[in-house]
Amino acid sequence: MSEVWIQEEQLNAEFYEMVGHYVQLEGCIESVYFISETIESVDDRDEQREFLLDFLIKQDRYPLYLTFLCDDMMAEEFEEEFNQLGIEYRYELLEEKQAYYTFSKRVTYHPRRFTLPINDARTLSLALEHTFYLANMNEFYSLSYSENLSFELKIVKEWGRIFLVFKRE
Repeated sequence: MSEVWIQEEQLNAEFYEMVGHYVQLEGCIESVYFISETIESVDDRDEQREFLLDFLIKQDRYPLYLTFLCDDMMAEEFEEEFNQLGIEYRYELLEEKQAYYTFSKRVTYHPRRFTLPINDARTLSLALEHTFYLANMNEFYSLSYSENLSFELKIVKEWGRIFLVFKRE
């Protein structure tokens, strides 16, 4: 069995330095936690999902808002899955362009931001089952008890590149 590490963080300059300047948390936030689990093998990803699911179900606090980013091809699959499962969702195209490479060319696209309002354990279970792999792929993946996430483009001095800014209001 894997070990789980949960740490409550203070919202201060050290916290922002640790997570990167492109993340902004604003407004009234009661607490921020880093939750991590040691990964012994690829199979442990299911354990991580189950741990998160059990943790959130025991909280018994709804609504929860699941927000994630994906490309166009994945978005079509998600829409089809969510419609078949009866999961409420909404999405929008973001202004930022991201890129991926094929053997022959560089492809750019506008990522889609999906938001799923989750009001019960069944929907939470289905949503995590069908989307949690995105978090394991280091895609943007967020769960929040309030719908307070907005996106805006900013130039970050760290590398002089344009990054997507995640801003909690």
